[in-house]
Amino acid sequence: MRQCPDPSRSRYVQAIDPRTPIRITACSAIIVRDDDKVFIARRATTKQSLPGHWETIGGGVKRGETPEGCIVRELREELGVTPKAVRHFRDYVLGENVCRVFIVVLEAKPRPTAADFDEAGWFTRDEAANLGPMALNCDQRLADYFAEISNRRP
Repeated sequence: MRQCPDPSRSRYVQAIDPRTPIRITACSAIIVRDDDKVFIARRATTKQSLPGHWETIGGGVKRGETPEGCIVRELREELGVTPKAVRHFRDYVLGENVCRVFIVVLEAKPRPTAADFDEAGWFTRDEAANLGPMALNCDQRLADYFAEISNRRP
């Protein structure tokens, strides 16, 4: 695994040697639809960690669980949905942890749980940038995603 020269300033880590395992401790989903909007939610104010912060859906990888299995489980638990398509996007270094981020398309309308979220919806790049505080590096993940789709357009 190779990290950017200064890991404290890295946006993401890229595995270049498949023989070098990286330990994925968390996963997150950038949920997308055809109009280039992303689904994000605001954590309930009753949550102990980062209450009221906006985030992409995700959570910790359980022992014996694959990152893909983790994101499918989190989507079912937090939104009551099954993904139609899941694609690896990037791996982000967060201190001692690595968060695997997936691009996800859903089969059905998300139904956020009230215990987890106070508000949720589909947002454009500009709308998402003006929502308020983002959890962890969620703002960077979304910026990277929107930059990537902008670069693909002619």
